Amino acid sequence: MTLGTHVAFVSVLYLGGATLFDYKPDWISWALAAVASLLPDIDLPPAKIGRLFWFISVPLERRFGHRTLTHSALGLAMVALLAAPLGLLNPLYFWAVMGGAWSHLWLDMLNIRGIDLFWPSPIRVVTPGNRNWRLEVGSKGEMILLSALLVTTRRSIRSVTSAFGMACRPCSRTSPSRGSNTSARRARTGTCWN
Repeated sequence: MTLGTHVAFVSVLYLGGATLFDYKPDWISWALAAVASLLPDIDLPPAKIGRLFWFISVPLERRFGHRTLTHSALGLAMVALLAAPLGLLNPLYFWAVMGGAWSHLWLDMLNIRGIDLFWPSPIRVVTPGNRNWRLEVGSKGEMILLSALLVTTRRSIRSVTSAFGMACRPCSRTSPSRGSNTSARRARTGTCWN
């Protein structure tokens, strides 16, 4: 899947989890989840994270290939070891990283090839079982999924912010530089820049 699909998927899971598990979301843990959702693709040099960390990406791909070690339970255990110090700062940070990494694997299971979840075992994990329902990277099906995830993320942001009392109230102040039309628009849309 593409970078945008992974980030949108983990955003839906993170914000949905806030409602389901009753934790208060924050930007740091959300960013950690988003970055962690890209980590498994460090074994792919053309990926954004692979280009950034080419000195790790190239040897990983040469030795293990793509969607093997970094897309496995062993890879998740390595992420857990690296993220453990974050749990001392804030347990939500640790779980955001773990959720982000797991979301990547979960989404890549929808790919035609699937993932080697039990690597080094050659068993490939794919879902759904019908090959015709699986998604190719960058395909029209993935773009439809991405669009649905973006809509869901926007709705999740609204429900989470209102559930935690973070919803912005309409502004009543009129900004002298923007005039009264801006204030009226803010009141209609519920946005607040003050």
